[in-house]
Amino acid sequence: MPNKLFSLKKKILYSSTIFLIFLLICEICLRIVGNSYCKFSNNSDQYYVNSRNYYDLLYTDKDGDRVYGLDYQMTPFRIRQPDKDYSYPYSQSENDKSNILIFGDSFSFGQGVRYKDIYSTKLQLLLAQNGYSRYKVTNVALNGSKHPRIVYNYYHALETQKNVKLVIYGFVITAFGIGMEKKYIYNLVDQNNAGNKYNVWRKKIALYNLLVSSWEKYQVSQKVVKGYLNAFFDIDSNYKFKEITYHAYNAHQVGAKFVMLIIPLMYQLNNKYPFYPIHHKIKDFCVKNNIACIDSMDILSKYETETLWASPTDHHPNEIAHNLIANELFKYLQKNGLLL
Repeated sequence: MPNKLFSLKKKILYSSTIFLIFLLICEICLRIVGNSYCKFSNNSDQYYVNSRNYYDLLYTDKDGDRVYGLDYQMTPFRIRQPDKDYSYPYSQSENDKSNILIFGDSFSFGQGVRYKDIYSTKLQLLLAQNGYSRYKVTNVALNGSKHPRIVYNYYHALETQKNVKLVIYGFVITAFGIGMEKKYIYNLVDQNNAGNKYNVWRKKIALYNLLVSSWEKYQVSQKVVKGYLNAFFDIDSNYKFKEITYHAYNAHQVGAKFVMLIIPLMYQLNNKYPFYPIHHKIKDFCVKNNIACIDSMDILSKYETETLWASPTDHHPNEIAHNLIANELFKYLQKNGLLL
């Protein structure tokens, strides 16, 4: 009996040792090739990783870690303004400019990118370089604001801006909302602003991080994706689509053309992108209602998703994505006779 018990203990010890060695190998491999867990705060525009060496050092936190970001220039109403070192490609004193008005959310506001790199600013430069210097681009997009405030900004700009000839709606599917917990929505876009708490153990143990991140991805696929699909295909979506026609109608009332610019969520930008049905429905809607529409997904889907993120913890489009959007938008406006 003692020999059998000793033999059993020996087998358990051997099996445990093999299992621990296996876990150790997995841990080492994950640290080398796995997705790293980045430290984050709950400030949307502050990062602990200086991706592409693009950001400025803002400060050093209490743990001695460097925090990076940008110094956004804004009006009291939180409308983006040029950075201090920005030079206009046109004379600001000219009052006879035809105005191109852009409105939307944080994607069009340019969270995570310098003013010179926002697609609206890039569009301004392309216009000036290609013989369309009579146009001035005005971006009234808002960051971190709810949809009604974004819409209010648009109509206020229509009333106050002179000589508006073209309106571009930088449309992201978050505009329709999905009526669920904030953290699930923002996990697709901005981990900093999702109410998440930094978990130091995920940083220390790669295997633990893999398990938690897998569970988070499952929640996203089960809740967020279905939530957005429902928002665009349930009966309540009809009045939200009608709102778009109302935006276009009011643009036409001041003599301006209206363009829908669809900007995808920076999530699985390939054949696995789960929101293609939404994009197709928006484009079909625009065709039926004679609304000009360009889907920037066509160009962005050619790139690896992670290369277009502002930061590992902020999945707003970065300066590379904004440049791609600006070039496609300019070509579309020119090709379709929307520029005079």
